[in-house]
Amino acid sequence: MTRRFITILTSAALLNFMSGCYSTREIPVHEFWEHRSDNIVSVVTKSGDVIEFPENYPANYDHSEHSITGISISGMVINLPADDIIWVKVRQVDSGKTISIIVMGVGIIVGIIFGSLFIIFFTTIEN
Repeated sequence: MTRRFITILTSAALLNFMSGCYSTREIPVHEFWEHRSDNIVSVVTKSGDVIEFPENYPANYDHSEHSITGISISGMVINLPADDIIWVKVRQVDSGKTISIIVMGVGIIVGIIFGSLFIIFFTTIEN
């Protein structure tokens, strides 16, 4: 019984990890410099160009050069000075999604456990 519980718990944790409890948020560049997130999925330059980066391999902020560096979706290596950027879209952990997925996962597991116990109990009762 303990092994099953550990297996179910591990499966739930893996499902939570794989579900990607992330959301993207567009922020003005002056806010970005305060937070300095390294999960940059796109930037908008002063000239109006939008440069997108893969979500599984986001761009980073290079502190030494004060620039955004990464490989764009089109495969180009980007090293963009911070002064040329007006908006940044970052990928962040969404606590609301994370909590709701955990609660749903625990609810499903508890439901499966109690449902199994209910079935076992009522099928083993002798008439």
